[in-house]
Amino acid sequence: MTKNANLSKKNIRNDELLPFINVKVFLKDKDGKEDHFTTPIRLTEEGARRYYVGRWLNMGIEDDYMMKCYKIEIIH
Repeated sequence: MTKNANLSKKNIRNDELLPFINVKVFLKDKDGKEDHFTTPIRLTEEGARRYYVGRWLNMGIEDDYMMKCYKIEIIH
């Protein structure tokens, strides 16, 4: 876990936070349909990989639509 993952329990100044990185998250459902989204996150590249890759995310709007992250790309 990075030091930023639990900010509510510590008094961390803004200048101590990691900078935002932009991450493109690639998803695949159980039938092989693919999708992606891009998001900013305050983690290291390795921390972002550990957080997203292998995780199931609910991408549904009205009904549940579970998709698994199979890779990420750091956008520079």
